[in-house]
Order: sequence, then structure tokens, then C-alpha cells
Amino acid sequence: MSTRSLIFILENNTYHGIYCHSDGYPSGNGSILLHNYQDIKKIKQLINLGDISHLGTTTNPSPREKMYGDPNRIRTNRRYLELSELERNKLDQQHFSDEFTSAYHRDWHEEWLTANLTLEEFQSESFVMIAYIYVFDINKNQWFCYDRAEKGQRKHKLTGSWIENHNE
Repeated sequence: MSTRSLIFILENNTYHGIYCHSDGYPSGNGSILLHNYQDIKKIKQLINLGDISHLGTTTNPSPREKMYGDPNRIRTNRRYLELSELERNKLDQQHFSDEFTSAYHRDWHEEWLTANLTLEEFQSESFVMIAYIYVFDINKNQWFCYDRAEKGQRKHKLTGSWIENHNE
């Protein structure tokens, strides 16, 4: 089961962002965002990928995804299967590292999707299956986490100590 999350930039009273399917908990995506996405240019580069399956420390695709495409079809990809077991294992290990981001549009050739929300839309209860929402507030130059796993929606400043003390 995946822990779904949303990743947004708050700019000019508009939330612009993407969905991320995996590892949405604070010690996963929260930590990666806090430690690797402090530069607004890099954050916008991430958002511009559209929805993602997995967030990495870089916005780059894994070498396996770059060469062989959709990971759901990798086990039937003739070119991939022609590699030696050693080569496949190396590519698989790289693919599942925290370094690479897997984007549905870029890497899986699916539709490019992002969201633009007003404050009212953001505060609505529309995101039933989303446990965590991460927001980089451009005016405050700070990441926040909206913990929807608790009753209601609680806003927390995303810091290393909050991540350490948060129970998932």
C-alpha cells in the first residue's frame, strides 16, 4: 500500500502542485523535500514534471526508466530482458534508490497533470485518500506539512525535529 501525498508551491494565493503516489510520509517525501528541495527553481522543476510515482533527491529519471520506460512493463521489455542478470540487477538497484524521481508523463508516457487550487479549494475535504500535503510557501521560504492522517487537517512547519518526532 502506498502513502499518497501532494506537493504544492504557494504563490500569489494559489496552490500549484502535483500528486505523488509513494512514500508520502514525513520521513519519506517530507525529508527528501526538506533536505533536497529548498531552491525555488528546483521545486518548480519538480512541479513541472506533473504527477509522480516516486520522489527522489533529484528530478532525474533512473537510468533504467530512461532507457527502458514504464516500470510496470519492464519485465516484458525485450531489450531489458536481453541484458545480463548482473546488468538488470544494477539497473534495478539504481531505480529503487532515493536518487531518482519517477514521473508519469515523462517516464511512463501518461497524461501530464498538475493542479492549481485556490485557498478555498485547498482547504476543502476533497483529498480523502491523501495522508500528507506538502506546501512550499514562497513568501515564507519554508516547507509546511498538512497532516491529514490526524483527525482534521493540521499544519506543521516541516523541520528535521518535527519529522523525527512524528509518528507515522
